[in-house]
Parts: sequence; C-alpha cells; structure tokens
Amino acid sequence: MNLELAKPVVSVIIPSLDRPDLLAQTVDHFLTKESVKNLQLVVVDQSEPANEQLRERQHIDPRLNYHHVDFRGLPHARNFGVRHADAEIIVFSEDDVIPCSGYLQAFLDYFKQSSAVAATGPVVNLNEDIRRIDDVPTEERIRLQGGQSAAFNVDFSFDSRYATGGNAAFRKSAVLAVGGFDENFQGSAWGEDEEFSYRLRQNGRVIRYLPGAKVIHLKNATGGCRALVSVAYIRSFCMNAIYLRSRVASSRIRYLQEIWALLRRFVFNKRGFDRTLPQRAWAAACGILAGFRLAGQPPKLPMRDRL
Repeated sequence: MNLELAKPVVSVIIPSLDRPDLLAQTVDHFLTKESVKNLQLVVVDQSEPANEQLRERQHIDPRLNYHHVDFRGLPHARNFGVRHADAEIIVFSEDDVIPCSGYLQAFLDYFKQSSAVAATGPVVNLNEDIRRIDDVPTEERIRLQGGQSAAFNVDFSFDSRYATGGNAAFRKSAVLAVGGFDENFQGSAWGEDEEFSYRLRQNGRVIRYLPGAKVIHLKNATGGCRALVSVAYIRSFCMNAIYLRSRVASSRIRYLQEIWALLRRFVFNKRGFDRTLPQRAWAAACGILAGFRLAGQPPKLPMRDRL
C-alpha cells in the first residue's frame, strides 16, 4: 500500500506533555501494531524540548503528523488536532496508552451506521480486569443503560452520558457543529470532555460505549496533568469543576455538592499531598471563586468559525 497516497479512514489525535518516551511508545503501537493501516496520527506535542525522534520519524512514515506547538492546554490541543485531521472519523487517544487488538476497527465498524456520530470505550489500568455485566451492581447497570451515567471498565454496550477524553471517537463534522472543545478549561482541564459531550448530546446525539474499543492506560505518575501535590493543580481543578457545573445546567444543590466534594478531595484528604492544610484550603477557595467568575464568561469555542 502506498501510504503517501492513501487517504486515511481515521485520524488519531494524541495531545502530549512531557512524556517523550511513553509518547514514542504509543506512536509505535499505532504505526506498527494497529490492524488498521490506513490511518493518520496527529501528535500535538506541548513539551519542551521537541521530540526529535518523532520529528524524524514523520519523514519516514507519512502517516505520522508531528506538531510541536508553543501553547499549553488540553482543549487547545484537541482543537488544533481536529483542524489538522484529514479523515471524517477522528479518535482521541492519550500519550501513555497501549491500544488493544481491534481497537480502531471497533470504532470504524460502529461508524458505518449513518446515524453514528460519537463513541467511547474502555480505559483500564495495566493488569486490571474489565467488569462483566453480572459483576456490575444492579443500580449502576440501570443508570448506565438508561444513559444517566458513564463507566469505562465494563464489557457491555450502552449509551454513555459522556465520552472520556482519553478514548473517544467522533465524526469531525459533529465536532465542528458544536464549535469544538471549550478552551476556557485550564490547567488539568478536568471536565472538558464531559462538557463537550453535554453539548453534543443536547443536539440529540448519542455517545455509544463500545467494549471492543479498549486501551490499556499505563497511568504514568509524571507529565501530562498529574501534578497532584501542586497548589496550581488544586486551584485549576476546582476552577474547572465549578465551571463545568455552570455549563451543564446544574442546580444550586449540585453546586453545593460539588463544593463539598472538592473540599473533601483537596482539603480534608491528606493522602497524596505534601502541602499544608492552609495551603490546600487557600488553593481550593481561590479555584472555586475563579470558577464562579469564569462561569460568567461565554464559552471559548474557536472552531465556531469553521461551521
């Protein structure tokens, strides 16, 4: 097959930050072990310095489109990747995953349906077993099958409430139709995938969970958004959480529940943090207030000009 002339049937977008070795490993899995060969791999690298290994590899394998960018932000990277995607079917992956056998084909088979616009799949940790339907509590199963919840470690299909950002597929036209990803989400960008999914579903779209579209998450402790001891991380997480609530039409009770959950996670929970309680409390309070201020701003959807 002449890879240089072949039009891709799917574009895989991988945002990356400070994981050069894992990124190279993930890219190698897609280019050498993935059964779907007619793909485009769009890597949006926000690291310093650039990954010279991948920069050189794209000259050898034209399916790899490596972009070293000078901005930071996960939603920004997603929108950048969408703009550079040549295929109508786009898949969002991460820089520290191993796609399982039949991964892309599971998405492509689903998108053969003319009504299909969005799908997501399992993201499981190394050596973690995926849950069978009989292992899922009845109440949780009812919520999943009713489209009221989401889970990314079960072996049965359902219409999901949202698509996880680390393993999701969309028609490019559907992403453009809702304006892309909201770039108001900052730092860890927690919740940006749920907010995007909410806008998609408001247009009457369905997000199908496909157990066959599975990736193994290596869950690297460094790089990306994992700076759990950082005051900046606490602040941005709390800000994003409050902003998310404002974007998905939450009630006052839901806001109070969210604030309590944030305090339990970052202020009263000492595990995984080396900051003092006053430092954590101050960061959480600043983040919550920043989230309410951000909620008064319009969403930042730069892809609206592509509609």
